[in-house]
Amino acid sequence: MPEEKRKILKNKIKEAALQIDIEELVPLYETAVKKAGTRIATAIALDVVLENKNIQPDQLAKDFIIKAADDKNELLQLEAKEIASKYNI
Repeated sequence: MPEEKRKILKNKIKEAALQIDIEELVPLYETAVKKAGTRIATAIALDVVLENKNIQPDQLAKDFIIKAADDKNELLQLEAKEIASKYNI
């Protein structure tokens, strides 16, 4: 996906994430490995929800972040590592 299109999509995900609670993301933590796009969107949304609600990641979120940081998809790794550094995971 071209960089500009990816930025636009990421901003749309962030905007939508402002309207959800962390509980709505939990089912997405176990998304199949082959669904990298869904997992990337989940990571982006998780970052927004944590920041917007001013909360710390719970154990399920931490497990998702750790697993995502070790994924073969570089974009997912990037998003997960950004969250991990913010919350010292």
